Amino acid sequence: MIIRLTETEMLVAGILGSERHRLSANRKTTRGQPVETSLDSHTVGAYGEIATAKALGLYPGFTVNNFDGPDIEPNIQVRSARKGKLILTDRDNPFQIYVLVLGIAPDLDVAGWVWGYEGQDKKWLFDPNNNRPPAYFVPAKVLRSIETIHEN
Repeated sequence: MIIRLTETEMLVAGILGSERHRLSANRKTTRGQPVETSLDSHTVGAYGEIATAKALGLYPGFTVNNFDGPDIEPNIQVRSARKGKLILTDRDNPFQIYVLVLGIAPDLDVAGWVWGYEGQDKKWLFDPNNNRPPAYFVPAKVLRSIETIHEN
């Protein structure tokens, strides 16, 4: 489902991304990602969260420093990228819903969703050998349509 963000939604995502970036520069992590993730990465994540909420008719969480809670209540995690697959790790909650958002703002593709335990299937386990732990790379083509998310 293609979602077009408004200028205001993009502005809010930029503010969220900036604040997430500022705070990440001051923390230490053991989550398998660089201590200071790029400003762009944080902003792309916020774009995806707002696009997903908009697609689902839900209020975006607008969260900062929310590492264990859902991006969108009650149990939705959003993973955003310009292109690629839905990436999960063993640390991800198997009982949350994971949504993949692809593209470049303002037009984003809310590509689909999967339960964590479905995405954490060994057939998608891959070690990219980039100083991060192995992860599950779930192809977008196997995700459920975002329109079906309210059925769960």
